[in-house]
Amino acid sequence: MRFLFFAAQYLPTVGGVERYTYNLCRMLVGMGHECTVVTSALPPLAAREVSEQINIVRLPSLLFLKGRFPVLKQNRAFSRVVKDLFCVSYDFSVINTRFYPLSLFAAKQCFKRGVPTLVIEHGTKHLSLDNAFFDFFANMYEHGAMRYIRRYCGSFYGVSTACNAWLNHFGVTAKGVLFNAVDAKAVNRLASGASFDARKAYSLGEGTFLVVFSSRFIREKGVMELLEAFGEFKKKEPNAALVMAGEGPLFEALKANCPKGVYLTGILPYADNLALIKQADVFILVTYSEGFSTVVLEAASLGACVITTYSGGSSELIENNKSGLLLREITPAAVEEALFAVYRDPAFRISAGEAAKEEATSRFNWERTANTLLDIVKDRTEGGRV
Repeated sequence: MRFLFFAAQYLPTVGGVERYTYNLCRMLVGMGHECTVVTSALPPLAAREVSEQINIVRLPSLLFLKGRFPVLKQNRAFSRVVKDLFCVSYDFSVINTRFYPLSLFAAKQCFKRGVPTLVIEHGTKHLSLDNAFFDFFANMYEHGAMRYIRRYCGSFYGVSTACNAWLNHFGVTAKGVLFNAVDAKAVNRLASGASFDARKAYSLGEGTFLVVFSSRFIREKGVMELLEAFGEFKKKEPNAALVMAGEGPLFEALKANCPKGVYLTGILPYADNLALIKQADVFILVTYSEGFSTVVLEAASLGACVITTYSGGSSELIENNKSGLLLREITPAAVEEALFAVYRDPAFRISAGEAAKEEATSRFNWERTANTLLDIVKDRTEGGRV
């Protein structure tokens, strides 16, 4: 079967949607299917290439918001690439996610060519530029984009049930869930093979209580609440360290005035980032909004004790007080209390990590998600409605 995937951003760009697209395609290729990923140009990468048997097509684009929002550059080169792309026929198309210009273009083009298509939602909240004025117009754009894409595609799925609930905000009833997932064997293999050692890199003693954060440095990820909570925690428990991996708008300011006991790695190679998480006594992501956090899935599959929020699919993966801790409110006091809870109970850290790893491995794996997609395709080809 020949699949066509659309994703505004793709590897080597780092992000949950990027890894979702890659892993789902890799699983489908392993099952004997053909996958083509259409994404935005990312100089100096080639317009076309084949990586791990996945065909990659990069459309000319203008990169806004530091690359986070690519806009199609519809010039002659663009027309040539699109013409070549549709020289072959496709059995099914998948669009990640609903609001990018590439997604809107994809929905119309697949509709015109009779390619069955579905859209996968990855969020549970409106886009935010951390500015109320600009957010107002961004929200208006999202609603307009949804109206447009629904003209050409009526089949929407989420990467978690929380994403499906968010689609209701736009008047859309999702048809099912195509869960985000994790390749637990690959993640553990990469982590074990990496050379990065946080305790050695930052001269931390073996008994140091290691807290790890890995995500974008934006307010939406609870960065400021975590820093304030950790500062209070460290005053009472000096033998603790917070290692933060990633980048974002808050990174430079934090780097210039880094609190005591906090260490910034910047963006780590993927395997090193996994190794860092595996070394943690606790992995923490007190995020305000997620669809289904990829890094939380990775942390769980590595056996880390996870502190996170009920946002998105985390509550479907983590059972509070059994396989981790889920926060109902994001305040420095609540985060500090959670840190103390896991710090004082080493047995819970171990049992929670084991329970989360079992859940991630058994329920949220790419084989299950790929088979769910294939069942959807089968229903369509047998005359059902997707």
